[in-house]
Amino acid sequence: MRVLVTGQTGIDKKIQLQALGEYSAQRGKNIHAVFNIGDMMYAESRRSGLRLAEGKILDLPLAQLGALRRSAFNLVRNEVGEEKNVLVNSHAVFRWNNRLFRAFELPEVQDLRPDVIVTLIDDVENVKLRLDQFKESGELPPDTRYSLKDLLVWREEEMLASEILASVLEIPHYVLGVSLEEEVSTMPLDVLHSLMFEPWRKTSYVSFPISGARSRPDVWEKVIEFRKLARRYLTAFDPLMIDEKRLVDLAHRSASGSDEVECTALGQSVKLSRREIEDVAYDIDGQIVARDYKLIDQSEMIVAYFPSDASGEPLIAGGVQSEIEYASASTKKVVILWEASRDPTPFIGQRGDVLVRSMDELEEHLRSISQQPGQREMQL
Repeated sequence: MRVLVTGQTGIDKKIQLQALGEYSAQRGKNIHAVFNIGDMMYAESRRSGLRLAEGKILDLPLAQLGALRRSAFNLVRNEVGEEKNVLVNSHAVFRWNNRLFRAFELPEVQDLRPDVIVTLIDDVENVKLRLDQFKESGELPPDTRYSLKDLLVWREEEMLASEILASVLEIPHYVLGVSLEEEVSTMPLDVLHSLMFEPWRKTSYVSFPISGARSRPDVWEKVIEFRKLARRYLTAFDPLMIDEKRLVDLAHRSASGSDEVECTALGQSVKLSRREIEDVAYDIDGQIVARDYKLIDQSEMIVAYFPSDASGEPLIAGGVQSEIEYASASTKKVVILWEASRDPTPFIGQRGDVLVRSMDELEEHLRSISQQPGQREMQL
C-alpha cells in the first residue's frame, strides 16, 4: 500500500513513521521505504547551490519552492518503482508568516499513485510544545509566532485539504491521532499498520462515555478494557486520540486570578495562557463534534459502550447517543454493548444492529466478524 501522510509541523511525523516501521517489522511486515518530502526539498536546494538556514525554506519565492517540491516528488516517483509498501510524508498546506498556500500540485500526487491519504493529528498543547522545542534547537526561526488558535486552524486546514485531495483522487482519507493513554496502546499508529497489512479487520469508531466515566474510577477501568478489546479485533478509531477538552476544564478549575494554566504535554509540565485557552474553548468543542463524525464517516461500523455503575444503573452519555444516531443515519452497522440488567430504551436499543450484554459477548462477536482469511478454517 502506498500511503501519503499529511499533517501540520509539530507532530514529529518522521519519528512516528519510523516507529511504525519498526512496529511493523517486529510483526513480519515490511514498510519498504519512507520518503520525507521536506528533507528531500532541503537536499535539492543544497544540490542547486542554495544555502538555506534550517526552517527558512518557506521564505523562498513560491515558484522556486514549487520547483524544489517537484524535484522531490520526481525523486520519490523514480525511487519507488514497484515497491508495495511506501510512506510519503508531506504537508497538504503550508502556513508561514500569516500566509497559507498549497504544498502539492495535483499531477505530482497523481504520479505517486497513493492508495490512501492519512492525516496525523495531535493535541494542540503537544504541537505547541514541540514547536517551542524546535525554536530552542534552531529548527525554527526564534521569531516564529503561533497561537493555540493558529495551531487548531492549521490542523483543520491540513485535514480539509487532504480530504479534498483524496476525493479528487477517489481514494480513502483517514484521520489518525498519534497519542493515546499508554494503558490503551503504546503504539497509536498500530491503526495505520492494520490499514496497510490487515485488511480483514473491520474499521470501526469506538464510542463511550468520557467525562461522566472518568469521574468514576470503577467505570473508567471498564471503559479502558472496552477500548483495548476493540483494538484487539478492529481497526479502531478512538475519539481520545485528541484529548483537548481537558484544557478547557483545567482553565475553568484553576485559580481565577492566574494568567496561566498548568497542564501536562508529552509527559512534561507546561504553562499555557489562560486567555488563549478561553479564546479557543468554542473551537475545541466544535472540532470535537466534527472530528468524531469524521471518524465515523471513515469507519464501516460503530461499537458503542453503555457501562453500568456500581448500583447496576446504565451510564448514558449524550455524546454516545448522538454518535449512534449519526452512524445509524449514515447506514453504518451499529454494535451496542449494554451492561445494565434493564433493557435499553427504544431510542438506543432500536438503533443497534447487534446488542450484547457483556464484554465476553462483545469479544465473541468481534472475533466472528474480524478474522484473517483462513483463520476460521484453521480453528475448526
